[in-house]
Amino acid sequence: MATSDTFTTGDYARLLTVAQIACWTACLLFLLQVAVGILRFYRNRRLRQSPSDRERIGQSGPTA
Repeated sequence: MATSDTFTTGDYARLLTVAQIACWTACLLFLLQVAVGILRFYRNRRLRQSPSDRERIGQSGPTA
């Protein structure tokens, strides 16, 4: 490459843009998965503590 040749970013800029979009998409998907996990944990914990479940457990007969 001679000193008089101009440098063009060309494909590099396009690939960098694609990489940034992919990185942000992966980051947002990860945060979405964390939020869904927290919501599932909270929902399951709340459902486990309902009084109807405790009453049904006490009323169930022996399995053996």
